[in-house]
Amino acid sequence: MEITINLPDWIKLPDWQQRFVLEYKELLERVIKLERMLNNWNNLNFTPKCSKELLTTQYKIMEAYLSILEERATIEGVEFIKLIKQETLK
Repeated sequence: MEITINLPDWIKLPDWQQRFVLEYKELLERVIKLERMLNNWNNLNFTPKCSKELLTTQYKIMEAYLSILEERATIEGVEFIKLIKQETLK
């Protein structure tokens, strides 16, 4: 799954916001993939080396990190984070 962001050409984000948005986008993609894996644990076509408990802990920490990035986005005025999440969760 790849999340795409289609911004109008006239929108130019400062470099730090571009990095912020990219970090959020990549983390969100990984969280979604890990969640999908955990939800389908008994039907995987491979045997994970890590325990489900360890991967569940990783998932929870990644979710917490997403929440921190979302709070930072609100404080720092990075509005496109909301757009990414809305588009992803459709």
